[in-house]
Amino acid sequence: MNALRVGGFALVLASLVLSRGEAIAQPEAAGASTTMSDFVYAQSFLIKERAVIRRALREPLLRDTQWFKNVSASGLDNAEIALLDHLAVRVIPRTNLIEVAFETSRKQDTAPIVNSVVKVYLEWIHSQMTQETRGHLKILRSEEERLKMSMVLRKKQLVELSKLSSGIGFLKRKAEVISRRLAELSAEMAKAEIRLMIAHETLTALRKQQANGLLGLTPEEEAAVEADGVIQKLEYDRLRLKVERKGLLTSVKESDPAVKRLDAQLAEIVTLLSQRRDVLRKRAIRIRMAVANRSRDTAKDYLKALASKIADTQAEGAILDGMVSAMKAAEAEYLGVRKIYKEVSSQRRRIEIMQYHSDKPSIDRVSEAMTPIRPTASGKWRASARILITRMKTPNPFGS
Repeated sequence: MNALRVGGFALVLASLVLSRGEAIAQPEAAGASTTMSDFVYAQSFLIKERAVIRRALREPLLRDTQWFKNVSASGLDNAEIALLDHLAVRVIPRTNLIEVAFETSRKQDTAPIVNSVVKVYLEWIHSQMTQETRGHLKILRSEEERLKMSMVLRKKQLVELSKLSSGIGFLKRKAEVISRRLAELSAEMAKAEIRLMIAHETLTALRKQQANGLLGLTPEEEAAVEADGVIQKLEYDRLRLKVERKGLLTSVKESDPAVKRLDAQLAEIVTLLSQRRDVLRKRAIRIRMAVANRSRDTAKDYLKALASKIADTQAEGAILDGMVSAMKAAEAEYLGVRKIYKEVSSQRRRIEIMQYHSDKPSIDRVSEAMTPIRPTASGKWRASARILITRMKTPNPFGS
């Protein structure tokens, strides 16, 4: 088997000794069948291009045949038409093989004609692809240089940014601290909101009871009222007068003026006790309302302070996130450019190797003995050769 790497793809003159066994069909790569198939068919049409046919007619191997001498007697145009008419080119179904065949009455003319056409086609494709490869190399070298400069610039920016922010590791640790602080403040905020809600509900209930005249004292508040010094003295006087009245009634009647005086004093003390208790109870209620108001206001103020702390912490976190994002973006840009640079460099080296080999092609003329020649039903002789397309085109990192 004779192989030729032409520019960006390899053409293999596959098993031209077909009389000894058929060439192995090469299935197309999965996922690229349609594109590769179209390319193979396009190559089969190129074999019968006028440029290829005219060059083939200038090949010494072909010009030595009796067939050429006969058809060119009336001019090269006639020879061109005759070669196009009798040259059969087809793609072997479900393979990347192109079969080139020629049929004529002289057995010894068939192989030289087929070999000449195949040789010219390979040389022509080699020339075309070499030009394309050189164009790609020029672009790749220019792009490689541009990416190298870009990579140096981005590396410098990354180093400067890292110095400015003490490194992305420090930023991440600081971000974790801020995240924990925010979580703690949020939990405290939830508790403060509950305390405010309770204080507000308590104050609303007190005001409603006060408006409806249903607001009474708690046992603690009642005990505080009874412990008042004035009330205790009045209670003492009341008890003393009651004892004195009881003793007086043992010697006089209730209608006695002395009893009447004691009753008047007792009535006055009861009135004073009632008035004093009323004053103290109102004062206790006012104090309770003031405490409820203060509790609500304190809860409000604390909630505002917490909200302000959370806002400040979030702002600090946003600044930190911006710095982390900037660091990550700079790092990603640098790594991205470095990756592309490596890919372009690899493509450039690979194509240079391909170009090195394709600039020194070894195209051996296939001898008549290696080309299968078979008789046809019409009494003529038919020779054929097969070309295997193994790669579609020059790898191109720019997608064109």
